[in-house]
Amino acid sequence: SRIYLVIRCILANSFFMSTRAQRVCQMNGCYANYMFAIKCVMKDRAYIVLATNLVMSMLYFGYLIRIFDQNLSSVSGKNFHSISNPVWLSIVTMTTVGYGDFFPLSTPSRIVGILCAFYGVYLVSLFVIALDSLLQFDQAEERAYDLICRLEDKEELKLEAVNVLTSAFRHRKAKMEFPDKKAFVLGKLKTFRKYLMNFQKIAKSIRGNYGSDNPSDRVRSEIEDLKGC
Repeated sequence: SRIYLVIRCILANSFFMSTRAQRVCQMNGCYANYMFAIKCVMKDRAYIVLATNLVMSMLYFGYLIRIFDQNLSSVSGKNFHSISNPVWLSIVTMTTVGYGDFFPLSTPSRIVGILCAFYGVYLVSLFVIALDSLLQFDQAEERAYDLICRLEDKEELKLEAVNVLTSAFRHRKAKMEFPDKKAFVLGKLKTFRKYLMNFQKIAKSIRGNYGSDNPSDRVRSEIEDLKGC
């Protein structure tokens, strides 16, 4: 209950529940209540709030397990007098690891363990959501990423085109200079066909990713657009 009162006091004195925030919320048809303040703090400082919440929860659940099970340590052989072992139990429970070296002994501590497991899954899911939102591109970053990928594909296509032309020239040269060495000429022909197949494969992949337009022309036009910015 004290932790709950401390959290309410912090939220009540935050900027998101100030008089100005209440007026802004009324103008936009919402209420500057505690839930609104929690959402704002989570959006503004998600990782700090989640990390603090995770550490405090581990300590709190570990403290509760120690209270309920410290008198049973002599019977079970598990040392719950020290705070480190109950905290370790709360950590492996909240992260759903469950090594099994320590486990709740009494019924109240088992109830605490159940609450600890559910709350740990909830916090871990919030971490995943926060990380996913952090890795999301905005509109400008999405355009930049798309253009960089196209430029990379263009460079790869250019290298394969050079390999195709070089192998074709070497095959023609070998055919003209060494007409009697059929194995040598055939080897040059196989090399040319290999590079040609790679070129066609890359070109087909680019057409599939960017449509039926010429990828080189599209990249060139977008580069010109960037130069004009």
